[in-house]
Amino acid sequence: MGQQIDYCTTSVGVHIASCIRGLWAPSEILLSVVVRGMARSSARAEFEDHGEREMKGAGEPVRACAVRETA
Repeated sequence: MGQQIDYCTTSVGVHIASCIRGLWAPSEILLSVVVRGMARSSARAEFEDHGEREMKGAGEPVRACAVRETA
């Protein structure tokens, strides 16, 4: 038979991204602090903290940040 793959981590990440997407205002980009941490060193942007949000299925609150252009 084929190899069994655990999709739990991937599906939780996609679910959280979908929930964060639902919080966006027009022309705004929100992301989790996990993604911010990965992008911080390479992105030419600043991040504005939007606080923790309860998200169904996440298990604990998720901190969201808005992306802001740097001058």
